[in-house]
Amino acid sequence: MKSEKNVADIAALVRRTVVIVFGCALVAGAIAFFITFRAAAYDHVQDEARALMNTAMAIRGYTVEEVRPEIRQRSGYEEGGDFHSQTVPSYAAQAVFDRLETGGYSYREAALDPTSPEDRATAFETDLINRFRNGSEGGMISGTRQENGITEFYQARAIRIEDQACLECHSTPERAPDPMLTEYGADGGFGWEMGEVVGVQMLTVPIDKEYAMIYEILAIFFTLMVILFAVISIVVVRPLQRNVIRPLRELAVVTERASLRGGDDPLPQYGAAEVRRLATGVERLRRSLRTALRESQRDGDQ
Repeated sequence: MKSEKNVADIAALVRRTVVIVFGCALVAGAIAFFITFRAAAYDHVQDEARALMNTAMAIRGYTVEEVRPEIRQRSGYEEGGDFHSQTVPSYAAQAVFDRLETGGYSYREAALDPTSPEDRATAFETDLINRFRNGSEGGMISGTRQENGITEFYQARAIRIEDQACLECHSTPERAPDPMLTEYGADGGFGWEMGEVVGVQMLTVPIDKEYAMIYEILAIFFTLMVILFAVISIVVVRPLQRNVIRPLRELAVVTERASLRGGDDPLPQYGAAEVRRLATGVERLRRSLRTALRESQRDGDQ
């Protein structure tokens, strides 16, 4: 029946509305959740990278200010005649980080013309050094990059010659200690000048693990939201079906049957208060029409 179909459409309308509202809330919540947690993860990685970079700077400073003077004093240091790798700030910092369990973090100091070939700058590091040398950047560069299929956060700091003691080993091969030349040779690490940017401190952090945690939390969020939707559907739609939609459907069927072929079927008297008042009003109207019809027939008989 047409009226039954129209009433039945209320149930479909309610279901569609609930699904649309839930879908919009789920998408909006997921987007806000993802953006917020992704930004928080990025900030967390930045904070950890900053702390580790400060640790490297502290190791370098400690080496220059305390380790080097102590070793030189004990060994009777003379310029050009003594060399200990442990007194080199870059060696000390990298050696400490090599022994740390950093969870995939890496630290290295690279130069355009290094003493050790292992410290030669890659193409990416060379670009960073040139940006520092050109003065287009401040003292720090940070960002993300793809390396071997892994997304990494990097933080780079310029290595600038600011201590005259550095030139004892890196000005000319003639001034360099013989043990240093014996160990590394005379092909690299010379010709440096005061104030020159010769390299870069490079700290990298794999950020994929942080993002993977976000995806896991997001999956949990979706699951909980779906469960919540199911609970809401049971709590909201079923009572609506029982107290509104079903009584309206029965009311529509009875009134349409009465309008087409007569009848005195009782109207439903259950459900929400509004539905019961509607049924009472329809019943009152039906009685009034019957009374009016009887009076009209009586008047016609007279």
